Amino acid sequence: MGKLREALEAYAARGLRSYHTPGHKGSLDPLDLTELPGLDDLHAPSGILKEAQERAAALYGADASFYLVNGSTVGILTAVSAVVPKGGKLLMQRESHRCVYNAAMLRELKLSFLETEREPQSAAGLGVTLAEAERGLAACPDADALLLTSPNYEGFSAELEEIAALVHAKGIPLIVDAAHGAHFGFSRLHPKSALQCGADVCVMSLHKTLPSPTQTAILHLKGERVSAESIQEWLAVYQTTSPSYPFMAAMDDCIDFVSRLTENDWQEYEKKRRKLSDVLLAIPNVRLLDAFSEADGPKPEPGKLLLMPLDGRSTETLAQELRERCGIEPELVLPSYVLLISSICDAPF
Repeated sequence: MGKLREALEAYAARGLRSYHTPGHKGSLDPLDLTELPGLDDLHAPSGILKEAQERAAALYGADASFYLVNGSTVGILTAVSAVVPKGGKLLMQRESHRCVYNAAMLRELKLSFLETEREPQSAAGLGVTLAEAERGLAACPDADALLLTSPNYEGFSAELEEIAALVHAKGIPLIVDAAHGAHFGFSRLHPKSALQCGADVCVMSLHKTLPSPTQTAILHLKGERVSAESIQEWLAVYQTTSPSYPFMAAMDDCIDFVSRLTENDWQEYEKKRRKLSDVLLAIPNVRLLDAFSEADGPKPEPGKLLLMPLDGRSTETLAQELRERCGIEPELVLPSYVLLISSICDAPF
């Protein structure tokens, strides 16, 4: 349990009559409180929320971290607005989340694009290479920033360390949408985190791959290329003025959970993860693209698995077979593949 939850429970235990928001007066959730004495203010943190965000920064190796209760979307809107001046130029990965395009529209940005190679059968993007970043920067030498998605939805990462060095040599910041990479950097199983690879601003969805509620995310800042003050100013524009205390307490719980994980915990997860691969490989006429495959070629990180039928049946049929045969509900079903997301919280088979 995190310290923020302890503070909320202590406040609720006082039994004070509520003549403040929210209107349910504690009947739905006694910890669903507001900016009361001792509970701090997310938009001007000076106490317990400031300390909670500092714990997150310490865990991830950031200079500053900011809670996001409106998901990674609000973090990307903030990052782009804080880094790129209105009417400026953004060099970005074409297959970015739609919130990047929304940020560009709001800020009237001029866009240049980076492309990715595709995995032959699934057509999943394989991540931006250093060579592609070099090409993009040569074509747009006056870009104000470069934005990448790494890892992408399917679990493939860009060549982040090399690209970060290239971008910084040009004197511009690197923004990384790492919504699907909040679990990176904590074990030998997974790649380095975007921050460890040199990102200046990094946005992570805690809820996608760690034990935290849907809609909880975090923005990390490292180095001096982007100011914390600018980030805070734009968060005040995009983020709700009524942040959920249950969400924030859950985020603090998540940070505490990850900080307590041991190598043995990750080894136990690896065993579960390999068992999942074995279960899927037992399905006839299916290609499994995952981190533990012995086949040559690019592989996704261990948290992502792509299944592709080899006998002409549809992916919808394959997804139904996963439900009926394995008791598995997949994350995504596209015409070319079925995507599964695994995490350390997986139930064992």
